[in-house]
Amino acid sequence: MKRGLVLLLLGCGGSTPVRFFGADGALLRECTQVEEATTSDARRLGLSGHAPLTPREVLVLRYPVVDEACITNGSVGFAITATFVDADGGVVGTERFAANESAARCHPGVLDVYETDVTLAEGVARVSSSRRP
Repeated sequence: MKRGLVLLLLGCGGSTPVRFFGADGALLRECTQVEEATTSDARRLGLSGHAPLTPREVLVLRYPVVDEACITNGSVGFAITATFVDADGGVVGTERFAANESAARCHPGVLDVYETDVTLAEGVARVSSSRRP
């Protein structure tokens, strides 16, 4: 994985997985390979230069405060699903992006954005992670 900036890579050992739940509380997916982008430069870089994500990988864009978050996929050579999440872990919106799609999509009231491979099903209602169990 070649990156312009170093992101914190948390593997299976000892890290808290990210779990995606449906409205009925059913576990839809568990990602055990978690990368976190916590600085504005790392969030801006996102998945640029990254190999396509597997179903067990997620990039978490962590913002310091709840605000509007805008995401593009303009420099990423594979499709993704972006799940926009509020401070309580509730899903504000879900967007699917084609490879190299440069149009920004924004949602208000966001604390984190979870970028996964495009196969993550619609219908995610809540996300749990190390930031919010």
